Amino acid sequence: MLFFFTSKQRRMMQQQFTPFVAIILLLLNVVAFLAYGIDKYKARHNKWRIPESTLIGLAVIGGSVGALAGMYAFRHKTQHAKFKYGLPIILILQLLLLSFCSCSTWRQAYDRGREQEQQWQERRHPQPPQQRPIGDADLYSPSTLIIHYDAAIGKQPLFRAVKKRKAEVVYDYRSFNAIAIRLHKNDNIHKAMEQLKKVKGVLQVSRDRKVQLH
Repeated sequence: MLFFFTSKQRRMMQQQFTPFVAIILLLLNVVAFLAYGIDKYKARHNKWRIPESTLIGLAVIGGSVGALAGMYAFRHKTQHAKFKYGLPIILILQLLLLSFCSCSTWRQAYDRGREQEQQWQERRHPQPPQQRPIGDADLYSPSTLIIHYDAAIGKQPLFRAVKKRKAEVVYDYRSFNAIAIRLHKNDNIHKAMEQLKKVKGVLQVSRDRKVQLH
């Protein structure tokens, strides 16, 4: 179920449950220790005994340290193989499990520390924004052409070709022989440039450059 929570929520749950789990384990070990003492007392006085499954079960669910301590403190069940060898094996397995969980917790803490350090470094030394490569769309107008023509021939053939393409004359230059046109929205600018170069009197066809402000 922990997979349905965020990492922050899981950390908060771990912080809340860790003291609770520690208290439960402490109580289990105290109960296991006392259970071996009580069973030893009952054995000496021929009274009703605590089942062996219960004594081993207390060790399995987390009371292995108390069970092992009670077994040797009260010298009870020390000659029974299932207790003499079983309790130490249970304790070793639980220690291995605890070690694995501790390594995972330390790893998470280390990763969180690295992440916080990286965030602190990024705030202290912010990286400059990466600039997008400049392409034709950034340098040139997508639909405007500058067309230079021969004054001796005039601009009438050019005007007829522009009208035929359904383009619009946006500026007629006076200081030099050229006009600026805006192509129809469905016209291909590269195809238009090649065809307009073939019009009588046209000297040069170029795309209108955008003004770059820095």
